[in-house]
Amino acid sequence: KWFDSTNYWRQAYTLLWGIQNMKKLGNLSPGSWKKAVAVRWPVECRWRSKKTVVKTLQGHSGVVTCLRKSRNILVTGSDDGSLIYWSLSSDPSLERKHSEEDLTRTEGFATNNGRPRIELMQQHHKQTRADLVSRRLHGHGGPVWCCAIDRDAVVSGSYDKTVKVWNLSSGKCVRTLRGHTLWVSCVGFSYDSGRIISGSWDSSIRVWNSDVGQQIASFPTLEGNSKYCLDWNKKSGILATGSRNHEVQYWDINTISLIRTFSGHQNVVQSVWNGELCRHLVTGGDDKVLKIWDPSSSTCSMTLEGHTSTVMGVQSDGDYRVVSCSYDKTIKIWDLRMGTSSSSTATAWAQWSGKQSHNESSACIGTLEAHSEAVFCVQFDGNRIYSGSADKSAKIFQFS
Repeated sequence: KWFDSTNYWRQAYTLLWGIQNMKKLGNLSPGSWKKAVAVRWPVECRWRSKKTVVKTLQGHSGVVTCLRKSRNILVTGSDDGSLIYWSLSSDPSLERKHSEEDLTRTEGFATNNGRPRIELMQQHHKQTRADLVSRRLHGHGGPVWCCAIDRDAVVSGSYDKTVKVWNLSSGKCVRTLRGHTLWVSCVGFSYDSGRIISGSWDSSIRVWNSDVGQQIASFPTLEGNSKYCLDWNKKSGILATGSRNHEVQYWDINTISLIRTFSGHQNVVQSVWNGELCRHLVTGGDDKVLKIWDPSSSTCSMTLEGHTSTVMGVQSDGDYRVVSCSYDKTIKIWDLRMGTSSSSTATAWAQWSGKQSHNESSACIGTLEAHSEAVFCVQFDGNRIYSGSADKSAKIFQFS
């Protein structure tokens, strides 16, 4: 009876996968909580053992500099000047569940509509072409460095100093925003508010009306402090930016004002993640480390070391899992609970898995080495990691 109690399995789920992941499931019956743990546990073990099926998407002729995934759509941008809209729903391998046998062998199958044969393999194996291209977007006059997606619209920024708005259904550029005087390095987009935010090497952060293509505001930034990355928390209205001067800044998008500054990186800040609930802020940069910040106090609560070169991309699930990518050709998976013993969740995985040590170096629980060149961008959900690299490919690592 103790093992079938609602509190036990609900608490087990919360301790292992965090309160935010628990809240997503809502109120479940005792049997459902037990089933939720049973379903999630094998996936979690694959994350930690790196038993992943890897799919390679090849279509760009240059470095894959950025990517964004929404629903069954993946958009990648490249320094070949184009963006590609990949339709993941057309590939049954991304919808089916994989058994333990699937994850330890190579398998091939034909996709829908007579598409070429695709092979799925464990990482470290040679990958074959996987052509799921739904549409190619051409129009920029230089390398595409950043992109954002919301519903059926994509926003991109380029070395050509422009921001473009694309309609995914038609594949057409519906609007071009001009105003930056140097290349556009980062963008954010909200379909509902009709606003676009762009950052540039010209040091400016600009706010645009996406419906008419006009600039409506500009943040008070310092000259010579190029913007390398941004992440817009649309629920809170908070914008986080990383800059050349080694600092991270928090801005209020509604008042166009600076809230606070985070100092601690020893070099350029290349990547930033700003969660919806503002539980923590994650950054990475040229100093090869990730930093976890307390947004309320601007203090660094943890520094994660492990990469041997620039950290180009970071993302968190808002609870404990962080994924990063680097110029060192790797993707790293981090569990923040393994780097501290200050909370009840810190020992949860250790109790269940037998891993007892708690320090910042042990927070890295896995390294993926499937790319042959620098990894520029990364995104993940509960079952997959998506990445883009200088080897001209995007990869999907599937754990479910």
